[in-house]
Amino acid sequence: RDTVPRAGTVVLHRIAPAAQGPIDSVVTSTDGRYAFRFRFDTTAIYLLSARHDGVEYFSSPVRARRGAVDSTSLLVHDTASAAPIVVAGHFWVVGAATAAKRRPVLDLVLLRNDGTRTRVARDSLGASWVVPLPAGAAEVEAGEGEFSPASIEPRGDSIAVLSPLVPGQRQLVVQYTVPAGSRLLLPVAQPAESVIVLLQPGDGTVRTKGFTAADSQQVEGRMYRRWSGSFAGPGAVEVRFANPAGSGALVPLVALLAMALGVLAAFVL
Repeated sequence: RDTVPRAGTVVLHRIAPAAQGPIDSVVTSTDGRYAFRFRFDTTAIYLLSARHDGVEYFSSPVRARRGAVDSTSLLVHDTASAAPIVVAGHFWVVGAATAAKRRPVLDLVLLRNDGTRTRVARDSLGASWVVPLPAGAAEVEAGEGEFSPASIEPRGDSIAVLSPLVPGQRQLVVQYTVPAGSRLLLPVAQPAESVIVLLQPGDGTVRTKGFTAADSQQVEGRMYRRWSGSFAGPGAVEVRFANPAGSGALVPLVALLAMALGVLAAFVL
């Protein structure tokens, strides 16, 4: 933390097949040291948690080697509503138009907090981060990223992230549908280090300056063409479709999600 050291409370959690929950807690010394005495169960997972400035922090799993439990660090941070956030990557997978004249879209954003403070909302009605949505986006719901559905709230033309953004990188995944027109603008609200759009070959092309087509990727028997670029400031990726009406075949969003979380994130890593 950036403040003068002071004592805090650390909680030990046990996650086992039969039961889960806290099993003990201790107050640290003023320099942050703590210790637990417990019988280590190799069939369970143990975690540490601490609450600071209204934010709950968790450690990596506690591990044991040769009968001894490894020391485990638990880092907490002061908070700030203006803590800078970097968009490390913004990825879209755009499916074929359906018979309902809608296109399924999977939207994945890699948010990175390079500072020492946790980003929080300015007030109880605010958001720690906001991601813009394309015009006409509907059926918005959270995907299987690192944010719980309860921490993501659609607000008109954007998605509000309600949970704090701790230092480090986190993955936001949402899915929605957009109108199946001849042109689609995918908004980018701030500089983005890596922007990738996957489209089915022959269905659409990216017309934004600086974007180039790369190798195709196969997912669930379907091919996707990858377009990549970056943004030095706010903007939008323009996609033009050759067949706005589509074939009426719905590409399963489960397959799109697997692609985004697997192949796309690997490009950034």
